[in-house]
Amino acid sequence: MHKIIIKDLIIDFLIGVYPEERKNRQNLIINLEIKADLYKACNTDNVNHTLDYEKIERMLINLSHKGEFYLIETIANKIGWLILEENLVKSVLVRIDKPKAIKSATSAGIEIKMEEIN
Repeated sequence: MHKIIIKDLIIDFLIGVYPEERKNRQNLIINLEIKADLYKACNTDNVNHTLDYEKIERMLINLSHKGEFYLIETIANKIGWLILEENLVKSVLVRIDKPKAIKSATSAGIEIKMEEIN
């Protein structure tokens, strides 16, 4: 099994529980660890046999523009399901940090792990 890591992807979402949070889009920092069967890509050196990083980025940007969210938990769950729909993916770890979510910390966040359903 192989692991693709996407680190510190910054995407703006309309997110928040309180009205003052929902006035402007906020940057979220997204980290992904995607376990996938990439043996064919490793042996053929063919980009068609691996995951497309830019496609994943586009999927997350599209998600950010599709709606409004109250919770980062909801966003993490939706991201997990999007990634699991990709061929080759066996599991995904999604971590989202929301900078300045609380005054005394640099960020607050969530981490979820999701696995394919056989």
